[in-house]
Amino acid sequence: MKKIMKNLGPGFIAVLSGIELTNVFMYMLFGRLYGLIGVLLVTISIIPMIFVQEAITVPKILYGTTPSSYLLTHRRKTGVFYLVTIYFGSLLVLFVNAIIISVLLSNLFGGSWLPYLLLVVLVASLIPGNSRIGRSIEKILAGLSLFLLIYFVAFIISLFHGSVDRMLSYSTPSLLMIIALWGAASSPYSMLVQEDDDDLGDLRLSLLVSIIISFSISGIASIANIQTNIIGALALASQDYYSYLVIIGLISTTILAMSTIFVTVGRIISGSIKVLKTRVSEISQVFYSVVAFIFILSCVIAYVGHSALEELVIFGSAFIGIISTIAMYPLLIYYYDIYTASKNRVIGINLVGLLATVIVLTLIILFSFLF
Repeated sequence: MKKIMKNLGPGFIAVLSGIELTNVFMYMLFGRLYGLIGVLLVTISIIPMIFVQEAITVPKILYGTTPSSYLLTHRRKTGVFYLVTIYFGSLLVLFVNAIIISVLLSNLFGGSWLPYLLLVVLVASLIPGNSRIGRSIEKILAGLSLFLLIYFVAFIISLFHGSVDRMLSYSTPSLLMIIALWGAASSPYSMLVQEDDDDLGDLRLSLLVSIIISFSISGIASIANIQTNIIGALALASQDYYSYLVIIGLISTTILAMSTIFVTVGRIISGSIKVLKTRVSEISQVFYSVVAFIFILSCVIAYVGHSALEELVIFGSAFIGIISTIAMYPLLIYYYDIYTASKNRVIGINLVGLLATVIVLTLIILFSFLF
């Protein structure tokens, strides 16, 4: 346990804050709709994220340089484009998460979900990134997010009480759904958070945790054959004896993700790139505009009704997937520059892997719109 707590660094926070409600919703949806194929695709979707996170960390370990600082210094327009894509992608993640957690809290405790929305956004925005208290809160939330490992326990129980035949009966998802799955897994804001990390230890530990959680979430949905309200199923409401742990994990990881996004977009606007070393004043630069943005769109969703929620998450995740893929192009340029200057074999291998990842994701996006 001491080792786990010691490794609650930027890499751990970057990945665990990426297991937010967009991910949980999409993973459960894939397990419900596509059975074994959905479970396998959810697990596979973690691989590009692992690769991108390590690709950001390795050059810093070797040469002390990060994508944003290098691009802003040597290729300023590309660097600005990189930060802008992360900025808008992060705001979209913030919006979708705020909506889902608000509806979830409304289902659990009653009443309209709009007051819950403002409460969650307010709490997430008040976690500073530079003070000792703020950093402690981030680590506490990351620790509480580990309660999502209860999904693994629920998955094991489901193997004995559910129908495995349901998982084995599968169908093939559309390319749009695959893009949405990648969007849920990618978490664009974590690309900047990861720049503060200088060790792969916490990153790899948290990635292992995220793979177990993701596999379990989709597996439960597949075996249990959840056909109705996914929002209600997020907290495993049918399993009362540990649903509270899941609720703690969901709320913690969502607030962690949202606070990380506030810090990230605040840093982009202020012109600084030290994400986990920020000041409350910098967050306040974006707080009111972001809250207004979320509240106005939330009122629109409230007017349309809950029936639009699933479509909102799917299409929102698809847009996030497209934005995350676009943000990988400047990262590719960054890697190319480093490799041509150093001829380092490790950098070269990562460059090839990153190029292959970008090509595959781009082709999926193009084919989804063409056919």
